[in-house]
Amino acid sequence: MQRRGKRVATFSQPKTKTGRKELQRKGTRIKVMKVLKHLGALWLAFTGLGFAGGDTRAPAPSSMGEPLFIEACHDGDTCEGRTSLGARKTLRFRGIDAPEVSHGRKMGQRFGPEAREFVRRRLVGKTVYVEYQGVDVFARNLALLWDSLEVRRQGAASVNEALVAEGLAFAYRNRRSRPMKLPWAERAEAEALKNRRGFWAVAEEARPVDPSEFRKQGRNLAPKKDFSSARRRN
Repeated sequence: MQRRGKRVATFSQPKTKTGRKELQRKGTRIKVMKVLKHLGALWLAFTGLGFAGGDTRAPAPSSMGEPLFIEACHDGDTCEGRTSLGARKTLRFRGIDAPEVSHGRKMGQRFGPEAREFVRRRLVGKTVYVEYQGVDVFARNLALLWDSLEVRRQGAASVNEALVAEGLAFAYRNRRSRPMKLPWAERAEAEALKNRRGFWAVAEEARPVDPSEFRKQGRNLAPKKDFSSARRRN
């Protein structure tokens, strides 16, 4: 009588040379991804963003910070400045997303000009303290900004947080409309909503949509280029 046992999954090695090489490449990619994951965790811990709980408003000042003279702010979350050595820096405010402003044919959102005016009054023509926390896909420096290093050391809220608390910016969300889980940004957004500040004070139908959703809608409405005639000529 044959006994029934548990089936054990077996994996045979690829028989072809090409198959074996592909398996080796896959194993190498997995190892590289694991190394990058660990490096990312170390970077987050170093910059003070890796704490799952607690207050991340004012961790110890980072060694990756410096004074920066702000020359211009193009919208509520993008500014340009120069270091003491004259190096130009383009800043994208970390953790927030301000309503879009119109540029040429590009449409803007309600409260976009207000957010831009807020940062212009507070930052342009002044030397502020900036902490860098990586770069985005457009090679802009992701940054947290304070009015000065002294203000930073006192544990005061950053300019980033102030924008969200005033209802002039959203806590940043990714392409799937999920927040970044930055406690200070979520707390500031909840405070603005509770106190009905900025765009949270207007009716929902008049309120700007999340800028990430607005940009997505703009991409979907943009006319697509037609290369059919070029193909026919070739």
